[in-house]
Amino acid sequence: MTQAESQQTSRLIHTGQVIVDLVMQIDALPSPGGDVLAHNASFEVGGGFNVMAAARRSGMRVVYPGGHGHGRFGDMARQALAQEGVEIAGPEVADQDTGLCVAIVDASAERTFVSHMGAESVLERHVLDALSVNGSDIVYVSGYSLMLADKGAVLVDWLEYLPSETRIAFDPGPLVDAIDAALLERMLAVVSIWTSNRAEALRFADTDDFNAAFDLIIARLRTGALVIVRDGALGCHLRVGETRDHVPGFAVKAVDSNGAGDAHAGVFLAVLASGARGLSIALVDASSCRIEAGLNLAGDASDTVTFNNVQPAAIKPAPKGIDQTALMLMGAVARSLQIAGALESMLEISVRYAGERVAFEKKISKFQAVQHNLARLAGETAAAMTAASSAADTLANAKNFDDAVFLEATAAKIRCAEAAEKGAAIAHQVHGAIGYTLEHILHRYTMRALAWRDDFGHESHWAVELGKRVAARGADELWPLVASR
Repeated sequence: MTQAESQQTSRLIHTGQVIVDLVMQIDALPSPGGDVLAHNASFEVGGGFNVMAAARRSGMRVVYPGGHGHGRFGDMARQALAQEGVEIAGPEVADQDTGLCVAIVDASAERTFVSHMGAESVLERHVLDALSVNGSDIVYVSGYSLMLADKGAVLVDWLEYLPSETRIAFDPGPLVDAIDAALLERMLAVVSIWTSNRAEALRFADTDDFNAAFDLIIARLRTGALVIVRDGALGCHLRVGETRDHVPGFAVKAVDSNGAGDAHAGVFLAVLASGARGLSIALVDASSCRIEAGLNLAGDASDTVTFNNVQPAAIKPAPKGIDQTALMLMGAVARSLQIAGALESMLEISVRYAGERVAFEKKISKFQAVQHNLARLAGETAAAMTAASSAADTLANAKNFDDAVFLEATAAKIRCAEAAEKGAAIAHQVHGAIGYTLEHILHRYTMRALAWRDDFGHESHWAVELGKRVAARGADELWPLVASR
């Protein structure tokens, strides 16, 4: 079974609440009793909808068994669910409309909420039983559901009768410390996936010590449970038993963090349902991507490709050991070899030109200054070729991407990038003004060598990464590492 087929077979059954958000953008919250004017306000379907939409857009089948209201907000909720392709299994509640959440977003993109529950608080046992949940499904539970006495009791009773292999994901929410203790304990006993943010984890554990909170969460869940905690700009932390990992964040311009955690959870669960183990390689149709044309320093194509809501045509597990760093290292070695080859051509062209060009009644190759520059160019070329060849040989004979490959590849990219800068300057200096014209062949090598410096990490990037690797090993390991090469 392919991963795409696995996603379609597996279902995300979201037992939480779909509500309507009244989102208002302000600069800062007013003091108690105060008032501020919002920059804008809009109604958006939210709550559990964000998790479901993210999972659907990631290719997973999604079912919503919760109630939805009879009225303006219920219509909005149903329309949004239908547009995303979510299967609505729950009833339309005749005497209630869908609930409302006032979401206030300040200038820092931080959110403040006031919620009122409506028809989404209805959850019927016969609807849940009709879903015929199996071991390939993932059931999503929100902490908000457990705060609704009737819904929480129905939900936990049902969860306890599900097949033991069914994965149950629990998002405790910001009010986790207000959930009935006995009901929460029963819930935790069946949870196999915990997903929350840092503040929620600390509130659950009633501590300011993040590591202690992690330990307590693991201790209260069943053996083998996966815990994932989002930590804002720092990324997220994962743990299974005593095995812990950290996925670093990356810089973005925060526009609106409303629903960001839900979207993360939805995508994460969809990938988990796909059967992926580690990284995957996806094949996509180029016509479904947004491609912005661009040129590098040499005038070669350097387009920007954006994958936004792109459905893969096929997904396969990445070969063992292949990750982003491995791809970057392979690319760095390839570019290093190309830079070294370009430098060889620069040297050949420059030596030939110096032997032909006459100034002050003699060939410029006879001038000591020119000879000195050509010797420097030859030295840079030899250094680049040696570093690039050594890295390529190490990569070709390596069984995995170990320290030897990392050291050789990073050193090669750093040295070749430096040689490109120095070598291009010398070659153009030897040629004088003619070397800068488009009609002369020299620029085809110098400009590409300079452009390739930035591909697959420029020298500053790799210098920092190399420094981190050496520092992590400690001072006593520096010389053995260097001597091993």
